[in-house]
Amino acid sequence: MNLRCAKCGDEFEAPRFRGWCDKCLDGYHRSREEVRAKQNPKPGVIAVGKFTTSEPPESVVDPVTGLQVCFRCGGELMAGYGFAGGYGLGGYNCCNDCYAVQDFREDLEE
Repeated sequence: MNLRCAKCGDEFEAPRFRGWCDKCLDGYHRSREEVRAKQNPKPGVIAVGKFTTSEPPESVVDPVTGLQVCFRCGGELMAGYGFAGGYGLGGYNCCNDCYAVQDFREDLEE
C-alpha cells in the first residue's frame, strides 16, 4: 500500500495503513527510550511527571474506515487519563495493539 507520512510528508510502502514512515518511527522509538530512562532512574524506582518537551504524536484517520487509528501500527484506540508517556498528567488515546500514547492533552487544572 502506498502511503504518505503524516509527520514528514514522504511516501512509503506498508502492508497495513499507518500514519508514520519507518524513518519517523525510528526517531520516535529513540525518544521513547530516553523518556523510559528518565522514568526509571534506578531499579525499583518509578518517577511520574513530565519528562519530554517534544510534542505528543497525533493519531491519523484511516481513509477506508474514516476512524482515528494509531500512527504507529494502524490499530484501534482506547481513551485513557493519567501520567502517560512522560508528557505529564492529562487525557490521551492509547493503541490497543502497541500501547503507543497519542493525542495527549495536558490537564491544566490544579
